[in-house]
Amino acid sequence: MLTDLALTQTSRTPTSTEIGPATIPTSNHLKVWSSGSFQSGIALDPNKNTVVLTHGWNGSPSDWAAYTAQIIQQRIGANTVNIVAWDWSADAASAWYDLGKIAAKTPGEGVALGSDLYAALGPAYSKPIHFIGHSLGTLVNASAANYLEAEPQNYSGANIQMTLCDEAEVAWEFTSTGWQMATTLPKIVQQGKTTLATLAGNFSTPQPWWDDPLPNQFAWADNYISAFGLLHPDAANIILTYTYPDSFPDVNTVVQEFYNFHDYAHYFYEDTIEPGIFNTGGQINATYAGFICSFEGGGFTGRPAAGTYFYQDPSGLELNLVKKDVTFATDFLNARFANYLSIGVSSLQWQGSDWIINGVGQAVGQVNGQIQNAGQNLQNMVVNLITSATGGALIKSPGAHPLSGPVPAGTGAGNTPAYAWIPLNVPSNALSMSFDFMLQGDGNSDSFQAAVNGTNILTLETSLIQTNVTLNSGLIDISQYAGQTNVELFLGVVGGTSTNAELTVSNFQF
Repeated sequence: MLTDLALTQTSRTPTSTEIGPATIPTSNHLKVWSSGSFQSGIALDPNKNTVVLTHGWNGSPSDWAAYTAQIIQQRIGANTVNIVAWDWSADAASAWYDLGKIAAKTPGEGVALGSDLYAALGPAYSKPIHFIGHSLGTLVNASAANYLEAEPQNYSGANIQMTLCDEAEVAWEFTSTGWQMATTLPKIVQQGKTTLATLAGNFSTPQPWWDDPLPNQFAWADNYISAFGLLHPDAANIILTYTYPDSFPDVNTVVQEFYNFHDYAHYFYEDTIEPGIFNTGGQINATYAGFICSFEGGGFTGRPAAGTYFYQDPSGLELNLVKKDVTFATDFLNARFANYLSIGVSSLQWQGSDWIINGVGQAVGQVNGQIQNAGQNLQNMVVNLITSATGGALIKSPGAHPLSGPVPAGTGAGNTPAYAWIPLNVPSNALSMSFDFMLQGDGNSDSFQAAVNGTNILTLETSLIQTNVTLNSGLIDISQYAGQTNVELFLGVVGGTSTNAELTVSNFQF
């Protein structure tokens, strides 16, 4: 049963633990391949093409990126192109159950990468840029490309190529229970339930609340799918089968098998540059896609069209791909996901219908909250956080909206922030939570922050949030609060720079 949401004004301010660190790095992590290693402080040549290598979760430029840089030079010659890597290894490191948190960092990492590339290449740069990313690095690269294409940088999308090596946008859906569902034995997974099960039967298609590993504009994209990548109609899609997991004697082996299969996507691309351990036939170039289709490989005319699909026949040579249609590709990936489940995982989508609004919440500034159709579930709670210049009512009516443009909502010189603390009772079987949010107006340099019981669970600069579009937080681990009462959910627009932004938080699911 839900009581109506009531918010009273308070003089409270968010604590330091409720507010997370910035998600746009301020230090330069751009490293340049020089003398056999990635180094800092090396200038780029604006007259050369540029290759950008971005590692993923728990990676670093010293692993596959260094090998890729080396063999590119072996094939086309040293000093032919700029080769750089984005070193976000410190920010990409986490335990497996925090994958969603690392995914949330990728937009900010991409802005920082784009900014550093722009500073290194200059405003007049007009040569091709080839972004090659593995895992969550694909999301970083897409954000960087969007930054370079936007005003005032205005780099041309016609000069952008995206290579996706098992892109990992699905990490937005992975918490501890989600990862267990895909990679562990049933006796572990039966202890929990996860919304990852919504992907069953539709594992080939990205979900709208995930970040896109492809930027708004680009010349061409090649998408290599192994363990977790999804189909993209705007790319040439290559479904890989080598190193597919086939032995599951224990939990640790299952996890390692999936790690290996996830890594195989970049191994395949490396083998299209220089024959490697999997390339048993000695073939240098893939029959479709691969290095010869890249800017630096010179393969402009041989590129497969967007919306084409290829399959690696496990009984053939590694680089010999077979052309298929979208029906085959979709059915194959859906069946692959079903096979993941058959490893021993069963799951059920669950929404917490017995979450209870407990008592009266607190608010600072222009905040309103309401329960639509009270008596059903917390999915129907809506909270509006509205920033403004000083003046005006402190608690707005449910119909309040910010101005449509960047003009401040008032004439005062100050800023009224918008915070809310909402007490909840957590049922004993709760494992994770998620919510939707939409930004309207101009968030300026503020950030959207969320915390549970004083611990930050989400930080996102408003400059990274697309306006007037509903986005999702991804799954957030809440299991440590299961069965507790008066668990306090904090939501806030933090920073004090915006004067006409509204952030609406809704569709709470547990």
